[in-house]
Amino acid sequence: MARQKQRARCPECDAWVNVKDSVELGDIVTCPECETRLEIVGLNPLELDYADDWEDDDYDDDDDY
Repeated sequence: MARQKQRARCPECDAWVNVKDSVELGDIVTCPECETRLEIVGLNPLELDYADDWEDDDYDDDDDY
């Protein structure tokens, strides 16, 4: 029996986001409509949340505290 396509709603634009059957917790996907980066935070049922964009943060390793 063929597996059904896994999909969940984008929290940003409410579009359907299709994912591979082999998806794992923590994987990053992109919404095809709004291009928001989303993280897989639940598998049963499939659940998406906004991904942390560490590369875009203003964090500076050279700061002295």
